[in-house]
Amino acid sequence: MVLGVCVSSAQENLPYAEVEIQNVTPYFVQYHYDHNAACHHVYNYEDYGNEVELLSNVFGLSLEDVVFHWGKRYDTVWGHFWTNLEPGKEYTIWSVAADSNDRRYKCSGQPFRTNTIGGVGKSSIQIHSNFLSDTGSYVICVPNSETCGYQNGIVSASWFEKLGLDSVCRIINRNSTIYETDRWGRLLLNHGTKYCVIAFGRNASGLPGDTTVHWFTTPGDLLVSEPDTVPVISYSHSSDSKVLDIPEDKFDQYLVRVSRPDRTKTLQETTLGKGNVIIATLPAGDYFVDVIRKQDGENIKEIRLYNRKKEVNTEYHEEADGFSWSKLRQDCLYAIGDSAGKAVTPFIFTQLEYNGGFFEGRTHSGNKLYGVILTKQGKSLIGADRHYDYIRFHPYANTFWLNKDKKTGICGVDGKVIIAPLYDDILELENYYEVKQNGLYGCIDKNGKTVFAPQYERFEQDKYGFKALKDGVEYYLDPNGKVLGNSSQEIEWVEE
Repeated sequence: MVLGVCVSSAQENLPYAEVEIQNVTPYFVQYHYDHNAACHHVYNYEDYGNEVELLSNVFGLSLEDVVFHWGKRYDTVWGHFWTNLEPGKEYTIWSVAADSNDRRYKCSGQPFRTNTIGGVGKSSIQIHSNFLSDTGSYVICVPNSETCGYQNGIVSASWFEKLGLDSVCRIINRNSTIYETDRWGRLLLNHGTKYCVIAFGRNASGLPGDTTVHWFTTPGDLLVSEPDTVPVISYSHSSDSKVLDIPEDKFDQYLVRVSRPDRTKTLQETTLGKGNVIIATLPAGDYFVDVIRKQDGENIKEIRLYNRKKEVNTEYHEEADGFSWSKLRQDCLYAIGDSAGKAVTPFIFTQLEYNGGFFEGRTHSGNKLYGVILTKQGKSLIGADRHYDYIRFHPYANTFWLNKDKKTGICGVDGKVIIAPLYDDILELENYYEVKQNGLYGCIDKNGKTVFAPQYERFEQDKYGFKALKDGVEYYLDPNGKVLGNSSQEIEWVEE
């Protein structure tokens, strides 16, 4: 059945494009458009329910206008995939054909129902975790034959206790994708912390099954990072900073100026939003921070800060590996000291911790705070000039995990970057790194060479190289990432 009105193919002077379903599975559909020569491009809307008709009624728009305003434009009519669907559910693909002048014609909708899988018995999920390290775990979820689809998620034990199982399941239900099978890795977990993986599914009749709860604890001692100690004025809504409430799109219209109370000398000046105001770098004294509108020079905000240089406070530490040192603090900044309490670095760090033979710290570069790594002797291994937001040492893998602009990377203990911080997540496996970017997975070898870029929905290593899934098609790759063929072709494997 086709919804709406389609332009007849007999009217060859008018463009038309009708959806032709090629392949339907429980989790995706493959389709293309049957069109005539007058059709230059198509506007497409993949409807999860009755969204198009609902938007049409709410906003008083025609179906064509809804698909045009909220849909996607396709300049090619072949080879479309719609993935991450739920089994046994009805969907609709809406389309509007357009000519070369972008004149749009009648809208048509092609409904379809995804295939149903599973049985009518009780759904249950098995959860396994392996490759456990102090900052990550590899998790595999395996549903039984009765399961039509399932959802999963991970939460720390402390949050599990605060929220309770029912609340955590509701959060997962609202924010998680429906899976057929799932395997995933989580990095940047905390050392010595207990976590809970939760999974629950339903059968082909839509009845919920058992909820599986799987616990694991990361090795190592629990790391509790202290907040930055430096007096900072920032312009994001942070709970522990003085906040200036100006819309972000207006930042470039204001200056931030730091001066002595008598305003005789400007000590720092920057455009609002270009950095933080960090007075710890200035001599002891009182300061005014003024926010000035560039247009007329009006001072719209005045904040007073105090910078006091107190006596040095010394904390002595004896580490598990036998290393002795002292953590020195003067006012709001730390320095590394030797076992006798003598400073071996300047007082420039706002955070300072010892971890597995290295010091992890934070310090300023210009008007921003960045992560740094230092040796036992206080020598800089990874400096603030690299602009990493945070750095954490991974003692079991003997590497550093880098975080920059919410992206992850890896650095060796020699300070050389193995993987630049470009990825949403990284999982370290025995022979390679699995990297995630925009929901797709790629592979990088242990030397940092890209085997294949993130382009697959999932992949796994086998004796020939790799098997990878993309748009519902399984591809076969050699050990160097070269595509040898796919599941629609006959591949002649050669045993080595």
